[in-house]
Amino acid sequence: MKNLWVFKGDFFKLWSGTFLSILSSTLFYYSLIWWSLNETESALSGGLIIGLGMSISIVLSPFTGWLADRFHRGRLIAYSDVIISILFFTIGLLAIFNFTSILLLIITRAFISICLTAIEPASRSLISDTVEKDLIEKGIAFQEILNQITQVAVPILTGVLFTFLPFGYVWLICGGLTFVSIFLEFLIKDKRGNQKQVSFNKKQLFSGFTNLFKNRPLRNLLYGTSIQQLLFSGFPIYIAIWTSILIKDKEWIGGIFQSIWGIGTLVAAITLSFLAKQDHLKIVAPVLMIIFGLLLSPLGWISNVYLGLTLLVLTGAISGIVNIYLEGYLQRVTEGRDRGRSLGAFFAVNSSLMPLGYALAGIISEMVDVKLLFLIVALPTPLVSFFIFRSVQMWEGKIKKPYGTEKATPM
Repeated sequence: MKNLWVFKGDFFKLWSGTFLSILSSTLFYYSLIWWSLNETESALSGGLIIGLGMSISIVLSPFTGWLADRFHRGRLIAYSDVIISILFFTIGLLAIFNFTSILLLIITRAFISICLTAIEPASRSLISDTVEKDLIEKGIAFQEILNQITQVAVPILTGVLFTFLPFGYVWLICGGLTFVSIFLEFLIKDKRGNQKQVSFNKKQLFSGFTNLFKNRPLRNLLYGTSIQQLLFSGFPIYIAIWTSILIKDKEWIGGIFQSIWGIGTLVAAITLSFLAKQDHLKIVAPVLMIIFGLLLSPLGWISNVYLGLTLLVLTGAISGIVNIYLEGYLQRVTEGRDRGRSLGAFFAVNSSLMPLGYALAGIISEMVDVKLLFLIVALPTPLVSFFIFRSVQMWEGKIKKPYGTEKATPM
């Protein structure tokens, strides 16, 4: 009974609506790879179409952050999903009648990315307005459970659907899921409402990026998470190399190792949905980052499969715990009327580092012996821990004198 808040009020409408939307979008992304393999016998075109979406998200982040701060966020999410749903239904029907092409999917992907980029800061900035302040971390942990379930279930679901259904019908299913989410999102009551004072000009558009430099706790947090992103975006590459040596000629087992990390994150999210408290952040996140580095460092020397699996579960769980606490902290350190723009800018910078992280993983993997691979990757974790601790320390020390804009709201 204590946790029934998850299924009540605006938070229920927010997570259930965005879950269906994310589920349909993720299904669409995986379908692009399958479509590409089926139609062109290469995954390249599907990968390029998906990569296009990331580029659009980064470029449009100032504008979509402004949208989240200017307009009713529930309506903004709902209208964005209306457009996405129409696009899914359109390409689904065209595919059924054999009218489809790479160009059509590129255009569709571009428009869907624009809408999803608008949804991201709006939904993130709504979290702390739909739950009590002491439940923010638990709410984020619950949403992380749904995200991990999506990441685990959708690849399997995609394979099953394409075994029995043509591509067009799968995209119609995507449209149907998004269509249902619209009704839930329209019911969200955004207490903040429209902010007519947020005008459309250069200063307002880029105020989120300005806050990254003016807001010292936020800036230090960005330093830490940027190092994280650079190091661990390419983690699947490290795991693939390690498992290919650990278990030769059994690549399918290597795939299981990739999933083990996600299982650890899922377990962490389930646990924190009951136990997470903001008071734990200052000690838990920095200490766990140190432990994470210590557990990850010897992985290259591990030759026992079961010990390797155990370390992956533990490091995956630690990563999940740290990220959930940091997401909750980010809600607190970006309070104010420009929260949407600050969140948009923060995640735009982190997302832009993801391709560099993959490139860095490739370079390190070529230059370093596999036994030293994880040790080198883990070496900067104390620096990540330092920036997290410093950020929280600054925020706690100046909690009565908020950073960022003058109009930010104190805790």
